[in-house]
This record gives sequence, structure tokens and C-alpha cells, in this order.
Amino acid sequence: PISKDGAVMRTSLTAGLVKNVLLNLNRQESDVRIFETGKIYIPSSGEKLPKETNKLAAAATGRKQPELWDREEFDFFDLKAVLEMALGALHARESVSFKPAPEIEFLHPGKSAEVIIDGEAVGYAGEIHPGLMERLELTKRVYVAEIDLDAAARLTAGKKGEFRPLPKFPSVRRDIALVVDQAVSAGSIIDEIRSMGSGLIEDARIFDVFTGGTVQEGKKSVAVSLHLRASDKTLTEEEINRIQDKALKKLQLALGAELRTI
Repeated sequence: PISKDGAVMRTSLTAGLVKNVLLNLNRQESDVRIFETGKIYIPSSGEKLPKETNKLAAAATGRKQPELWDREEFDFFDLKAVLEMALGALHARESVSFKPAPEIEFLHPGKSAEVIIDGEAVGYAGEIHPGLMERLELTKRVYVAEIDLDAAARLTAGKKGEFRPLPKFPSVRRDIALVVDQAVSAGSIIDEIRSMGSGLIEDARIFDVFTGGTVQEGKKSVAVSLHLRASDKTLTEEEINRIQDKALKKLQLALGAELRTI
């Protein structure tokens, strides 16, 4: 081994990153973004050598944009956006989806997901479990992700990037607040919007989820941002409203979503 601390072959990169986050927090560094690529070793049965796999892991805590003095905290949806962007380097962004993860003991059960590429799980993402936070004396929420790079590369082999010229016309953002059943995942909402096949929807992201208050029991409020753009003109208000209405109807039919009113 390289050192006493490295005497055991690691089976995950996440534990080391969480340890580094804790070290930074203890040194008064409250905004942390770290990642690592490296090999992990999965034990094999009998006398077979462990399986060696290349992984990418990331961890984050603190403010979204500390350089702008932004007080808004980094959250689970920011983590998902970072993963989508990173996997875009493998030309996999359009193939990436997220679904509720089976129970992972060190992740928050309501704020964790499997990372899926073309229907196959290649990793996980989520918030550290509150119980583990307490044991480690973590003072801030910490978000982690780990991706199997070998599996991701295999699933994206042959995919080619698409050259897109710089846009000439402005993007428009529309935010909609939906009420859906608790069982409806945020990922399924994004999947339905992306499956519309509209070339005018440039991106769709979840930026808030909450329950309680005026939201009916058994339901949750999900806020979605739609980013719209045409390649040949500036969209009119009428066209924007038409796209938004079409998205709402699709979500209503597919997921039973309702537009939330204050």
C-alpha cells in the first residue's frame, strides 16, 4: 500500500470525498465542490481477483454561487444538473435519466436517485442521510454522486456529438408550479417534457419541491423551469403560451399533474 490509510482496496470513492468535505468544513471552508476519478475494487467470490472499475465521484455543500454572494444553497437538483452536464462529455446528456433509488443506507431516502443511461443504472446521486450527518457531526447538507465510468463509456460508445451553432435569438424561461402525487418522481416529469419532441424546448429543470402548507396531503408541489428558444426567430408570447399549454396537457394526461394556484 502507498500509505497506512491506503492499506485496504476501496470499494467506493464517496467515503473519501465525504471525509474531505468534513475536513474543509472543520477548517471553516463552508462552500465545497470536489470530485475524484479513480479505480474501485469489487470483491469476487472464491479466489478470483476483485473486479476493477473506473469511477467518477463528486461531493458538494454550501452556496450555489459563493462568488456572487448568493445565499441560496446547493441542492439535489443542482447535483443532477451537474451530472447531466458532465455526462454530456460522453454525448449521453439526452440519454440520461434519474429514478428513485433502491434503499442506499448512507443516502437520504427522499432525496436520492439512480443515474440511468439508456435504461441501465450506472450510479447514484443524493443527499447524505440525516443519521449519518449526525454521526459525522456534519453541520451542512452534503450532496454526493458516484458514476461507473466504464459502464457509461460502454453505453455511449458510438454516440456522436452534434454541432450546434451559437444561438442568434434569445431564450425565454417560463416557470410552472405543478401539483402531483407523492409517488410521481421529478425525473418522470422531465422525461415527459423532453419526450414532447418540440424543438423549441431547449431545456427543462426542476428547481423546487415541497409538501405541506396549502398542498393537499399525499401530494407535492413541483416547480419546473422551461427554457424555450427558436433557431430562426424570437418567440412571440402566443407561441410561448402554446408550448406551455401543450406541456401542461401532456403532464396532466401522463402523470395526473395539475397547475398549482396560490
